[in-house]
Amino acid sequence: MLERLARVATFFLNVSGGRDSAAAAARAVEALRGVNPGARVYAVYAHTPLALEENLRYVERLAGWLGVELIVVRPPPERGLRLLSRSGWPHPLNRWCMHQWKVQPIFEAASRYPRPHVHVLGIRLGESRRRYTLFSARGELGFHSGRGVWYWLPILRWSREQVERYIEERGIPRNPLWGERGHSSHDCVVCLPYATWREYAWLKASHPDKFQELLEAYRELQRNKRKKGKVLAWGYTDLEAVAKQATLEQYLAPNPKRNCGCLLPGATPAGQAPRGLAVGRVGSPRARSFGGRWRRTSSRTRSAGPT
Repeated sequence: MLERLARVATFFLNVSGGRDSAAAAARAVEALRGVNPGARVYAVYAHTPLALEENLRYVERLAGWLGVELIVVRPPPERGLRLLSRSGWPHPLNRWCMHQWKVQPIFEAASRYPRPHVHVLGIRLGESRRRYTLFSARGELGFHSGRGVWYWLPILRWSREQVERYIEERGIPRNPLWGERGHSSHDCVVCLPYATWREYAWLKASHPDKFQELLEAYRELQRNKRKKGKVLAWGYTDLEAVAKQATLEQYLAPNPKRNCGCLLPGATPAGQAPRGLAVGRVGSPRARSFGGRWRRTSSRTRSAGPT
């Protein structure tokens, strides 16, 4: 099927600046050149409101190394950080930011090119339990009936070691951000649905301008909220507190509940719901930090959060 698509389809290499997307793009180009050197291939990158210019420069260098044209898409200003005040803070159960800042701009740009479309993605089963559940029963090449496009996952069953080895063997350009401690994402400098105080404290120290932009959006969210109480980020993180208190001891001292997500004795492991909360319902005031989708349960109930 790939041979047939290589003759008629338009291929979009979805690159984020990370290792997996770089390896997947290089593997796809290598395979396509062996089947149809004249295939229509483009690299597409979503420059989100939380992306770094250093990452964009790397993606431009990667596209040049691959020998393909780069399409850079950006969400319009009305769908930027201002959207936080209307849609709430993203969390694992509602990652609206991924759709608004990445998926929708990419598909809008791709719609201007001839069909059929094949999107090359750097998804690996070993990345997370969620991805293993979603993709373990699928093959590397499939059709998304909802969007009417093909998807190709060339490194679906690769391990992280295989990705590293492939990057080294092929001489794929390396992103300087790969070596930055605290950098949890690439197309977004921090991943809002999962970032805890550690990532925000790192952002404040390493990229203060970007942290200040995010802090202003956070303050606007507080002004426009519909309920009483402060809206918190994932892991009960208060960005105002991060702005004032940079160290772990300073941040946790006023409120031990902030221990959620911190690897300290007696702390709740990252990604696990605090005791007395479970996923799936609208409920207690404490649920505001997760967009109102958590509910209080009995003290005997302890639910593991999303992984």
